[in-house]
Amino acid sequence: MRRAVLCLALPIIWNLFASSPASAQAPSPSSPPAPSEFESLRNRVKAAVKAKDYETAARLGRELVGIAPDAPSRSFFGYDLACYEALRNRPLQAMQALAGAVRDGYVEWQHASTDKDLVSLRGRPEFKQLLGKMKALAVPMRIFEVTRWDNPDLGWASLHRFDEPNQTKLKQLREEYRLDDVIADKKTELDKQIALMTWVHGRWRHDGWNEASNGDALTILKEASTGKHFRCVEYSITVAQVLQAMGFPARRIGLRRDGVSYGVGKGHVVSEVWNNELGKWILFDGQNNATWWDGEQALDASEVRERFLEGKGARLRMVNHGSPWITPWNAEAQRREWIVYFHHLSHNLNNNVFTREKRNRDVDLIRPGERHELLFQGSPLQGHAQVHERAQIYPPLNLVHIDIAANGKPGAVSNIVTATLTHSAPGFDHYLITQNGRTSQHRSDAFPWTLTAGPNALVIRAVNQAGRTGPPSRIDITYHQPLAR
Repeated sequence: MRRAVLCLALPIIWNLFASSPASAQAPSPSSPPAPSEFESLRNRVKAAVKAKDYETAARLGRELVGIAPDAPSRSFFGYDLACYEALRNRPLQAMQALAGAVRDGYVEWQHASTDKDLVSLRGRPEFKQLLGKMKALAVPMRIFEVTRWDNPDLGWASLHRFDEPNQTKLKQLREEYRLDDVIADKKTELDKQIALMTWVHGRWRHDGWNEASNGDALTILKEASTGKHFRCVEYSITVAQVLQAMGFPARRIGLRRDGVSYGVGKGHVVSEVWNNELGKWILFDGQNNATWWDGEQALDASEVRERFLEGKGARLRMVNHGSPWITPWNAEAQRREWIVYFHHLSHNLNNNVFTREKRNRDVDLIRPGERHELLFQGSPLQGHAQVHERAQIYPPLNLVHIDIAANGKPGAVSNIVTATLTHSAPGFDHYLITQNGRTSQHRSDAFPWTLTAGPNALVIRAVNQAGRTGPPSRIDITYHQPLAR
């Protein structure tokens, strides 16, 4: 029996008491208020149930249904009345009370189908019909039925910083070197990103002993144009900033060999870029103009390391995308030479070189069982934090998270819901929002979504200042117009 229902009605009952006429005499502070007719009747029903006097409980329960303040309360008291009649072995009266409760909006079919007080009714066809009616009525009473929820969490994306494509220096980099022409004939994001890396690779030859006067792409490219050659460090910086100038979030990564605490030649620096179409980070080695692959999957640095340290390195491919000075390219020899650098990974979280404070945020991604080293070729690795969780270093970018909230008040819910948006898009410009097939641009982080009766679809993408569009987030809601009571 759903006796707890009587307690559920207390807020309604309390409001009823609270709205009594002001002319009613208030009780003295020393004595409790006199119970109302409704409360007195409810207490008498509870006492009868406790005494298992279901005949009295049914008689009083019928009166309680008659004076209930609204349909929801009436429906629950009607259900209890059905239980009392069933316990009295009066199935006809029990079914009448239950049918009345359903008419008033009782739709808790799961409870009714398992309530031991109604066990005597379960074999009756009309009881099964009422259960079916409850199920059908429960659908529109839900009002908002979420049928699809492709709504990602943004994770640790906020830890990472990038320069915006419209930042003055990146805009100068894009225009001065005509980077739009470099990718003009490329179709996929990966083809465009590789074309930009290839362009950087061809600006100078590798020189492991020479460094630029300043660590930014404009300085490096200017000095390279005079015939200077630079290290892997300069390749990684320039590749990352050229990609950012074209709207692709990118960053530098330090690779270190086992035994990095001593010796020389124990480190290599590469880049990673976020690819919207593949939905992942991809390793770019600007010095070798190379990417790493496992079958048809382009890998990030952590994925290369996992396969290497798990003894699966032989299946990896280090793919060169052309070079004016690395000839010939022996893929197997190059793979063996460079894969040993993937013992230790250090990511720079501050990749907003032109706008950040003059400090790095280097974070070492520590693999389970890794013997972390505190020196690099005899010198302290200062300012390096350590984390174990890959998700902190490899968050998905350019995504949108949607929070949905219903509007209105109890009993008067609006068909306009509020969508509140957050994103993980570096250099964000606007949202591309499609509501039921109609697309528009929004810059606000909140907007009203008007639902029509039936299915509704909301699809949102983040677009950055370079016009790069992130993957879609989608929520589908079937709107059931509230039943009139």
